[in-house]
Amino acid sequence: MKERFYSVILFTIIAVYVWGIRPDSATAAPLIAGSQSASEIISRINAYRAQNGLYSYTINQNLMNSAQVQSDYQASIQSVTHTGSGSTSPKDRAYAAGYGGGSTIWVSEIIYGGTQATVDTAMSWWKGSSVHNNAMLSSQSLEIGAGVASSGGSTYFTVVMGLVSGSASGETGGEIPAIPNNPVLVAEPGEDGSIIHTVQAGQTLWTIAAVYEVPLDQLLELNDITMNTLLQPGQEIIIEQPHESEPTVTPTVESTPTPSETEPIPTPSITPQLSLTSTLTSKSTPISARSTISSSQEASDNTGGGLSTIGIIAVGMIVVYAVIILIAATFRNVDEE
Repeated sequence: MKERFYSVILFTIIAVYVWGIRPDSATAAPLIAGSQSASEIISRINAYRAQNGLYSYTINQNLMNSAQVQSDYQASIQSVTHTGSGSTSPKDRAYAAGYGGGSTIWVSEIIYGGTQATVDTAMSWWKGSSVHNNAMLSSQSLEIGAGVASSGGSTYFTVVMGLVSGSASGETGGEIPAIPNNPVLVAEPGEDGSIIHTVQAGQTLWTIAAVYEVPLDQLLELNDITMNTLLQPGQEIIIEQPHESEPTVTPTVESTPTPSETEPIPTPSITPQLSLTSTLTSKSTPISARSTISSSQEASDNTGGGLSTIGIIAVGMIVVYAVIILIAATFRNVDEE
């Protein structure tokens, strides 16, 4: 009886112990992992800066909160993006987190995410991109914050680096002037359809590509530059090349001359064609000739243009015939005498 009683008590104690610690262990594990990952990212970035002779970023809790908010949002939509909830920008989120206390701030954000995303793969990818590498090695920021979140087998990293206007440099102890933050404004297309962007201080290739909504690789190819190219204020970046225009056809206007300007139409010359038709009616009937000519030639003959060849022959025959008759008559008279 006592053994059964003790067994029940022992079983109850074990059950209460196990039941009591399960909720704590289930909720604490992800928080510890996330915290260690964020801290590890910052440590790795500061170590990389030290290798390049740069001062270490100082951890700022407001930037930590801002970075974590963006990592949580990316995990919720399972997509890598700089645009936060409510279409917020990195600066919007830093202000909302209380960074700068109302002073002018400058922030830079880098992100990385995927199904096999780790701190190692994130650092490797950021080092391979000039834009992200410049952010990690920048001398224009003093403070840093990081956040990590996971969802659906993917992990999302966010790092925010910032500077409050008028802050003292950790490297020299002097005051750092406010860094210009010129937003990228979309340029108007030219008459030929080309779009040229003029770089302002603080603008990057990545930001220009994002604002104009063109692939970064296309931007690099159009301008024959690389990710390591440093943009200078005033530099012109081709966003879109000129359009090929079709040749303009100028219409030809034909004028109709007035009657006074009309040249006289030349009258074509008509070559007369003579058609002879001869018909032998009888032995006693002389040859008759019939000519067919154009009206213009007939008019010329009516005006005394001269006898035709047949007419001349006929007259000659008559004369000869008359002479013969005359001679015959003469010989007849001689014989009679």
